Amino acid sequence: MIVPPESPARSVKDLVDMAKAAPGKLNYASAGLGSTTGLAGALFTQIAQIDVVPVHFKGLPETHTAVIRGDVAVGFTFFAGGSDLIQSGKVRALAVTARKRLAALPDIPTLAEAGLPQFEHEPWFGILAPSGVPKEILAKASQAIGDALAMPDVKARFEPQGTLLVANTPDRFDEIIKADAARFATLFGAKN
Repeated sequence: MIVPPESPARSVKDLVDMAKAAPGKLNYASAGLGSTTGLAGALFTQIAQIDVVPVHFKGLPETHTAVIRGDVAVGFTFFAGGSDLIQSGKVRALAVTARKRLAALPDIPTLAEAGLPQFEHEPWFGILAPSGVPKEILAKASQAIGDALAMPDVKARFEPQGTLLVANTPDRFDEIIKADAARFATLFGAKN
């Protein structure tokens, strides 16, 4: 969660208080409707019970520009995309959306630590196969992917970007997908 450097919000609580004092007047940048940054913003407004207007851009560079210029009150970014902006002071980080603090930003609290204990949003990437692929093939592919993710050179490439490498079984990944689909369906008022 990032804000413009001149933002009066020095904490998540400050931002929530500002939003509650002026419902519908603050906005947040999203890298597009349905993007992970848009989902983070929608989840934030729901959990904090605030009325903050989404502004959807074509992608992350445009959201960064909007936050830097102060065109929006808050935005969400990936560590890999926003770390240089944070470190250079072009934006200020208020919190991270993950369950645990990022090793690269140890002084930045999680949103849960910052007063929203039920907030957790960890975007993920995964590899899918068509339905009907035999379980043995899925198991072999899963093992090969897990082995690759455990390689020191792969870890060295991704971990400095704030990426947590996790190898799951196909069944566990299926559970994650279903849980996120259900969680985000309720976020947008969809019925199962």
